[in-house]
Amino acid sequence: MAKTKLKFCCFLKLIIYSCKNLTQILIGLLLIGIPHGAVDHLLQKDKKIALLPFVLNYLFIVVLYFIVWQFLPLFSLLFFIVYSSFHFGESEFEEMGIKIVSTAYYLKAILLGFSILSFIIFTHFGEAIDIVSSINGLQFAQSIGKDFTDNIYVFAVLSFVCILSQIQFRKKQSSLSLIFILLIGLKLPLIVAFALYFIFQHSYNAWSHLQVGLSMSSVSLYKKALPYTLGALLVFVLLLLPGKIKLDSSEGVIGYFFIFLACISLPHFLIMHIFYRNTALN
Repeated sequence: MAKTKLKFCCFLKLIIYSCKNLTQILIGLLLIGIPHGAVDHLLQKDKKIALLPFVLNYLFIVVLYFIVWQFLPLFSLLFFIVYSSFHFGESEFEEMGIKIVSTAYYLKAILLGFSILSFIIFTHFGEAIDIVSSINGLQFAQSIGKDFTDNIYVFAVLSFVCILSQIQFRKKQSSLSLIFILLIGLKLPLIVAFALYFIFQHSYNAWSHLQVGLSMSSVSLYKKALPYTLGALLVFVLLLLPGKIKLDSSEGVIGYFFIFLACISLPHFLIMHIFYRNTALN
């Protein structure tokens, strides 16, 4: 069983490694990226809460955060970076068998996740600045980005060193996989490099955690996730309607998609944190 799982993981990573366009990346998101967050309804501990109120509260957070993006884009971006850093770091810690049991571990998780994001961003700095500056209210990122250009490689190296200092090689497969994915991403466009990490490191690991924590097979999880995966796509289309992103450029489309991910990730991050805190996976 373990060998089959490893082969499946390697197969998926080879697929995403060969990705050259947005269509293939979207396929990866549909296969595992979005579905890993589409079973959040199974994780609620309070079974007294009916499904409909749960979904409505979930959507309320998504829409509220989207509205905040429209009026406070800089705050929204910084907030996204902070909670995404913790979410990624917490998932990596869980994969390494490390529980977050104190304030120090919370900070370590944020540092690890932030280092992963920083490494991806600083090794694709020009693309990152173009995408951020395509978002209404963040055009100033272009001028600020010029101040960091001379030091981007220093920041990238520091981020990588920080990752190496944080990861534990108790589970070599996960640690080596993380390093392997980040290094492969060096020669790929930003969107592919991020998708490589998000889909086949973060989402794949989280999917495995859900299988263990819920005692469900992958097929059963997919069946439970399907309606909400389709719902997430519907939310994406609906959020396009009042958008203030320059969708006439590839950077604008990608920037808008990152806002969409930010919005649907916020309630997912909160629910997954409770799941990790209350579930023994190792």
